[in-house]
Amino acid sequence: ELAHALRAVGVPLPRHLYLSGRLAPRLPANNLDVDRMDDRSFLDAIGRRYNAIPAQVLDHPEILALILPSLRADFALMARYRYVEQGVLDVPITLLNGDRDPWVTADTLAPWEEHTTAPVTQHTVMAGAVDGIRCAIEAGLAIG
Repeated sequence: ELAHALRAVGVPLPRHLYLSGRLAPRLPANNLDVDRMDDRSFLDAIGRRYNAIPAQVLDHPEILALILPSLRADFALMARYRYVEQGVLDVPITLLNGDRDPWVTADTLAPWEEHTTAPVTQHTVMAGAVDGIRCAIEAGLAIG
């Protein structure tokens, strides 16, 4: 979406897009219904899906109070996203994904090829959904 917005206002496109753990835009996502969840249900769901919030944070309500609004906003944004066809880009795309990510697989990454005229490469790292972010950064540094 950012690359399309840049193109729309005449700003030069990035030389390369690196995407980590993202389904191709036209595929339906398995998002959390954040608006219908209380804080505890939301945190439990994130814990089950991503194992992303350390116990040290969960055990401190004052820290949770600081991060929860942003975290909820991020998930709400993902849940409300609706793909609109905007044409293809001419930007190479590198896709990074964890081999234990239950939602994003090679099959759900393949349709990214429909969104660019440039090469698309996939790199799978040994990690789950959230661990994949760190590994993807390391892999990105190693590959390019």
